[in-house]
Amino acid sequence: AQGKVLPKYLEQMLRLPYFRRQPPKSAGREQFGEAFVRRYFLDKTPRPDGRDLLRTACELTAQSVARALEDFVFPSVRVRRLIVSGGGSHNQTLMARLRQLLPEVRIQLSDDFGLPADAKEAMAFALLAERTLHGLSGNLPSVTGARRAVILGALSQAG
Repeated sequence: AQGKVLPKYLEQMLRLPYFRRQPPKSAGREQFGEAFVRRYFLDKTPRPDGRDLLRTACELTAQSVARALEDFVFPSVRVRRLIVSGGGSHNQTLMARLRQLLPEVRIQLSDDFGLPADAKEAMAFALLAERTLHGLSGNLPSVTGARRAVILGALSQAG
């Protein structure tokens, strides 16, 4: 929150093909890992202030969420409420920007519905573990881009 948005960097990143792709989609280190951070933030001369880099990354997150809703959801579905969970829900700057960018949508935490926002990852991994235990695939190729559905992880017993 102490930094300022760097508009030049933000606009470059928002033009990335990933943000224009139709959902469902998934992102990870392949798209937004070390190479991404180096290209858009660390390899700049002179290197921008760290607070400005973090503020710009926060703004990228807020704007990409808002734009995805506006481009892919709002044209076909009226959304009155957005339920947020995960670590980002603790980022006051991110949550404030989402509320500013989506004034017609009530934004609430999953905590309000009995699902702890901090338990999102644990619940996701429990679901994946349950699928592995039953020999079921844990990925959706239409979302991840994988070539086929596969069982994720492996079971092992200490001897």
